[in-house]
Amino acid sequence: KSIHIHPDASLDITTGNLTLHWATDRRFVVMSNADGDGSLIFDQGKLIDNATGVNAVGTVERYVTAGQWHQVSASTETTPNTSIFYDVDNDAWLLKYDETIGAVAPDYGWEYLTGTSDPLTAGRGWDYWVSTATTLDFIGKLYATDRNPAVTLTPTTGDGFNLLGNTFSSAIDWDYGTWGTIANNNSGSVYIWNGTGYDSWNGSAGSMGNGIIPMGQAFFVEASATGNVSIPEGARTHSLQDYYKSANDGEANQYVRIDLNGGEYGNTVFVGFPENGSDEFDFSGDATKLYSSHEMTQMFTIENEKELCINANTPLIAGESKTVPLNLVQVNDGDYTLSISDLDQLPDASIYLEDLKTGHTQYFRGNTTYAFTASSTDSPERFLLHFAFSPNGIGEGIAEAANINIYSSGKDIYVNSTDGAINSEGTIYVYDLMGREIAQQSIRSGELVKLTVNMHNAYAVVKVVKEGFVKTEKVFIK
Repeated sequence: KSIHIHPDASLDITTGNLTLHWATDRRFVVMSNADGDGSLIFDQGKLIDNATGVNAVGTVERYVTAGQWHQVSASTETTPNTSIFYDVDNDAWLLKYDETIGAVAPDYGWEYLTGTSDPLTAGRGWDYWVSTATTLDFIGKLYATDRNPAVTLTPTTGDGFNLLGNTFSSAIDWDYGTWGTIANNNSGSVYIWNGTGYDSWNGSAGSMGNGIIPMGQAFFVEASATGNVSIPEGARTHSLQDYYKSANDGEANQYVRIDLNGGEYGNTVFVGFPENGSDEFDFSGDATKLYSSHEMTQMFTIENEKELCINANTPLIAGESKTVPLNLVQVNDGDYTLSISDLDQLPDASIYLEDLKTGHTQYFRGNTTYAFTASSTDSPERFLLHFAFSPNGIGEGIAEAANINIYSSGKDIYVNSTDGAINSEGTIYVYDLMGREIAQQSIRSGELVKLTVNMHNAYAVVKVVKEGFVKTEKVFIK
C-alpha cells in the first residue's frame, strides 16, 4: 500500500530510518488539494526503498485552480510533462521564462512549450494555466540534500529576473541561513506570483508572508552576477502558507506600506528608514520592481533612477527630511485610490503625499486614503512622498525650532511644522548666500508649504518665522 501524507499534515524522518518494503508501483504520496498541502522532510539515507537501497520514489502533488496562471515547480527529479500538462480532459498551457529575452514585447520573455516530450527540469519554474481545477503529479526520487536549481542566473542579457523553483517536498524559507544572499548571485529579494501580481520579500520587508516559498512553487530572483543559487536542505520547513497566495502580512520593520487600489496587480510598495538603509541600492533593503502586467497600471518608487517596490533609505534624524518619488506607468484612464498602512513602524515621522498633477497635499497620518483620477497622458512622475522627523513631544534641552522642518527637492523648498508649531501662521523668507531676499511666502496653519525658487545648482538660506518659533536652514537647489 501507499503512504499518504494528507493536506495540512507533516512528517519528519530525521532520526532513525524508514525502510519501505513494497512493490515498485507503490510509493509515498505527499498530497495536495483545495484544503492545503502535505509536507515531508527527511534526511538523506533515512527514507530507503528496500528494493533499490536508495531514496524511495515518491509522488508530490500540486493542486491548482482553474482559469488563472500559476507558477509551478517540480518537487522531484526531472519529470516529463506528457501526462501532466497535456491531459486530454483539460485545456492546458505551459510557458517557460527566458531571461535573455527579458521584458520585451510582445511576449515579455515568456515562451510557450508545445512538445509533450519536454522535461520539467527540477529547480526550474514554469507558468501553467488549465481550464479545469486539477492535481499535478510529480513522480520521482525526492530530494534531501542541498540543491542547485537547473538555472544559470544571467543578470545582463535581459531584465535580470530568473524563474527558479522549490525542488523539495516541503516549503522552504528564504531567510534560512545565507542562501538568499548576494553570495548566491542574486540581489537578495524573492518574488512570488499570487494570482494577480508579484509579492516580494527582501529579508526585512515585503508582502510575501515572511519569505516562505510553498511546496511546488516557482519564484523569481534578480541576478546580480552570472552563476547559480544553491538551496540548502536546512531551508526546508513545514508551513501552512497557501500556494501562490500572499499571506499579506509580511513583516516591515521601519517601513510603511502604500497600496494602489488595495495592492492589486502587485501595486504595493514599502518605504522605510532601516538602520542599514542608504541612498544607493541596498542588498536585503531595497527590491527592484517586477512588473505583474504590461497592460495594467503599475506603481513603484524611484531611487537613483531605479524602479523599486521596496525602498530603504538612510535613517531619519532630527532636523532632516526625505522626499521619495512615487511613479505610475501604463496608466489606464480611471479613478484610483492610494492607501498607507503600518504607520506604527515610523512613529516619529510626519508623512505627506503630494500630487504633482493637482497640486494637492495630504497629511497621511490624518487621512490614510487618497482618491484621484489618472489618465494615460499623465506624466509618470505623479506623486512625492515627504517624510520628516517629528518626535512626539519635545525632550528637555531641544529647541522649539525643531518643530519646523525645512528641506528641498529639485527646485522646490518645502516647509512643514509639527507639534506646537503646526497651528501657527507665519512667513517663509528665502535668501541667496549674499543675503539678498529672492522669495517670500505666507504660511497658513497646519499646511505643508511648497515654494519654487528661481535658482540653479546653488545654495539658499531659508528662514521660517512663526509666532514663538524661528528656524533657519541652508538647502541646495538643483
